[in-house]
Amino acid sequence: MTQRDQDTISVVCTSQVCAVDDAINPLVGDKAPNSASCKIIGLIVNPVAGMGAEGLAEASDISVLANNYMEKGLLAIRGVTRSYADAQSLRLEMTRYSLQQLKEETGIDAHDVQNRMTDFGVDAMWSSHHPWLVPEPFTPEPGEMYGKKPLDTWIAVLTRISEEAYSNSEIVKAATHNQAIHRLKGAALEDPEQWAMT
Repeated sequence: MTQRDQDTISVVCTSQVCAVDDAINPLVGDKAPNSASCKIIGLIVNPVAGMGAEGLAEASDISVLANNYMEKGLLAIRGVTRSYADAQSLRLEMTRYSLQQLKEETGIDAHDVQNRMTDFGVDAMWSSHHPWLVPEPFTPEPGEMYGKKPLDTWIAVLTRISEEAYSNSEIVKAATHNQAIHRLKGAALEDPEQWAMT
């Protein structure tokens, strides 16, 4: 990599890059971090430098491919809609979806779905910043880290939760069921008398 590449590469990146197929194909070579589960975007100079300009471009392409692959599966799930559904162009590296239809038809909201997803051992979806511009939003953010199997698993989990919401919504509403800590009591978060400041 040239000095110019090193000087112009953004230092914001993910920890590992994988192709969207059944095999995991790191693009960063021997400079990949040890933890493939690291999802924190931050100032990680070594992986960026190891990837170089071509690696970053490939990671970007894979991220767009993963996002558009996921869209096909997610839009087949009952209760899931895409924000700005009238837009005809393909989305780039992330798409905001809505569970508003699911909520209207079952009473299950985006936070209920997030809680239930963790019971299946997958990362819960990202919601949105407040105020919500899209009702009951979620953003999968598949990025360039995941292979096809993890993407398919994530879609299958969301499909299962949607089916549960329509057939037995209480299992979703009461989640989590397989975690050491179940639901936090949200009211306590709003009461300064219950806060423990350190």
